[in-house]
Amino acid sequence: MTGAILTLLGLFLLLSATLTAAQTAAFQVSESRIRTLKSEGFKGAEALTQVRRRAGNVGSSVRLITDTLNLGTMGIGVATGVLTLERGPSALDVMVGVVIIIVFADALPRSIAARHPVKLALASASGLLSLTQWTRWISVPVSRLEDALVKNRED
Repeated sequence: MTGAILTLLGLFLLLSATLTAAQTAAFQVSESRIRTLKSEGFKGAEALTQVRRRAGNVGSSVRLITDTLNLGTMGIGVATGVLTLERGPSALDVMVGVVIIIVFADALPRSIAARHPVKLALASASGLLSLTQWTRWISVPVSRLEDALVKNRED
């Protein structure tokens, strides 16, 4: 049972890391580089252009999914740690979980995306567009709420 839970946690972290790296790479490639890639006929360049045009929707979708995966990882991991290990305070499990999520679902994917942004952006752009379409029913209202909150803070 614990092996299945650890596999699930690893899968959640892997999916979250993949989405974080894909989004980071897509927005690290400059507009002039994208135009060059399109003119040279690189596969994925048109999809990358669409990702950049829909930056708000793509960002909302990726945040929604990665936050859900990270919170699920944290909740399942802490609950498993408390129930199976039965040692020490659960606050320690939470702190360890936070460090693991920050390192493996945020810092590491961003550093990988910084090293190979063009290849990663071209390979993942169509997937980001599909994710945006799939989560549109909830990400659009979330994006509008974010915009409204930002406008209220500026006033």
